[in-house]
Amino acid sequence: MHLETSYEFEFDNFHLGPVLEFAYDPEDIHISLGLHLGIGF
Repeated sequence: MHLETSYEFEFDNFHLGPVLEFAYDPEDIHISLGLHLGIGF
């Protein structure tokens, strides 16, 4: 199972915002919090 969510603020061709990820496997659990940076083209 893999879940990921983000919220973006748009500035012209850039989008920026927080991202939260959760992944589960019977052998591992992964949780991460980070910063999403995107460039539109």
